[in-house]
Amino acid sequence: MKVTDLKENECIHCETEEQANAICKLMHESGLKRLSGISYLINNLYNVYKSETCFFPTDGQYSYLDYAKEKNYKIYKAEQFLTQETMETKVTLANQSQEINIIPQDGFEIDVENSDLKNGKVLFKEVEKKYPDRFIMPKVMNMEELFFSEKYARKLDILDTLLCLRDEYNRIDGFEECFRFGEENFCITPYEKNLEITRYYSLNRIMHFRKEESAKLFLKNFKEKLEQIKEFL
Repeated sequence: MKVTDLKENECIHCETEEQANAICKLMHESGLKRLSGISYLINNLYNVYKSETCFFPTDGQYSYLDYAKEKNYKIYKAEQFLTQETMETKVTLANQSQEINIIPQDGFEIDVENSDLKNGKVLFKEVEKKYPDRFIMPKVMNMEELFFSEKYARKLDILDTLLCLRDEYNRIDGFEECFRFGEENFCITPYEKNLEITRYYSLNRIMHFRKEESAKLFLKNFKEKLEQIKEFL
């Protein structure tokens, strides 16, 4: 199965960072990119949701496993895509001998239990980590800090999506980077508890629009998500 075979309601779950790296490489080689247009090779995004990481190849987004379940996505395991593409082997015959040397790719080992070596059937499996990763969160942790860390990560994900939508609005309206310091410049700004559309000539504001009607339409359609990322505006 290929990553390009997935439909809109399907995603890939990566339990390990090695799987995330491999899936990102496959998506890059298939010509796929993140929603923002950035290459998957720049960042595997695994550090956000860790073992819950899910990729949505059809729209270039990523999220966590519970979200995919809540939205009734069909979830594929990364192994279903990596078996053929990533588990390459090197097979060589020693001189004047019938001995075959099989060298698994880094991170994999021969699955002796399920292989039939006598009949030439060789299967592979990922090498199990014998020691914990140095970056694994300790058992004793501040749950409040963990909650806000995950909350902030989700806001970054929302921000990335909204920025792509903003650029699409401005593209339709004839977006030009220089307009931010021109007369026609409208910005969604958080004033106290409300989001308002104002003229604000500053690069520090990320929700700039060339036309006021575009800003109003954007605010109307995505106000709920904008409320979740106020501190970025």
